[in-house]
Amino acid sequence: DNFERWTVEINKRLWNPFRPLMFWDPTLDDGNARSELWDAAASLLEKYRTTHTEAEMAADTGILAQLCRTPYGSEGDRIADTLTQLFAGQDTTGNALAWVLIELARHPYTMSELRAALEAENPGGRRCWTPEMLARVGYLDNVVQETLRLWPAAPI
Repeated sequence: DNFERWTVEINKRLWNPFRPLMFWDPTLDDGNARSELWDAAASLLEKYRTTHTEAEMAADTGILAQLCRTPYGSEGDRIADTLTQLFAGQDTTGNALAWVLIELARHPYTMSELRAALEAENPGGRRCWTPEMLARVGYLDNVVQETLRLWPAAPI
């Protein structure tokens, strides 16, 4: 019963390109789905916090760890970001990544240049990648930006 209401609520938003701007619009609510989604996200964060030590969270590269470590103005902002990460971002991110891979396959020179840039930052891939390491690979940003120019994630 709850799952069906959540599914209806999520599907209303998935097909709207402006859903990140309207995610908490009460007119999109179907019964209690909005508050149930909110409560589910709050519970997810709380369960993560209670089952992980500070050291484990610091070492974890997952999205829940990032959400728990990031300073927010309020817990409500953290819960809203959790819902956005869980529901709003996956289709556009997946499509964008697919197009990056397709374009790299179509352009072997660009792929070899990107591999060289990545190898220069992390020789042999021996270390786990961090956001700071990836930020230093300017060519990666160029590849992603060009792919998004050619294949916008949410064209308007």
